Amino acid sequence: MIRCVIIAKRTEGGVGVEGTCAIGIIGMAVMGQNLALNIARKGFPVAVFNRTAAKTKEFFETRVKGESIRPAYDLQEFVFSLEQPRKILLMVKAGEAVDEFLNALFPLLDEGDLIIDGGNSFSAILTGESRRPKGGIALPRHGDKRRGTMERSTVPRSCQGD
Repeated sequence: MIRCVIIAKRTEGGVGVEGTCAIGIIGMAVMGQNLALNIARKGFPVAVFNRTAAKTKEFFETRVKGESIRPAYDLQEFVFSLEQPRKILLMVKAGEAVDEFLNALFPLLDEGDLIIDGGNSFSAILTGESRRPKGGIALPRHGDKRRGTMERSTVPRSCQGD
């Protein structure tokens, strides 16, 4: 089974971590937990993070039974535990929570990293050109509150299809 392997890495702010988790999931409510377990059981190492560390700890101690899941207790640790380019699935409540996480994540990410908004929100950051980060961080969306709509934000050409 593939495991999340964490390697110490020196960063500008001191020692961080660089890892090989295939994907990260933010939001450890029922759907986030079940997605993390499902992905890990298919052989992909997963990093998990929740706004409240107690929720992450509870999930890891009660539901993880040998799956390759790495809990992170701060956002920088979470981001650096992911292989590059990073793939992050946001499973948080639609609305302000999405914007707050996007604002916190952008300074930690690099060009080519991917954030997937699973909260089905109509985020001001995702739709406002002036507020999007420079560097082409991909922000695909599967829909929004306006029923039947689909939007893309800075999606790499290889992901757009024909």
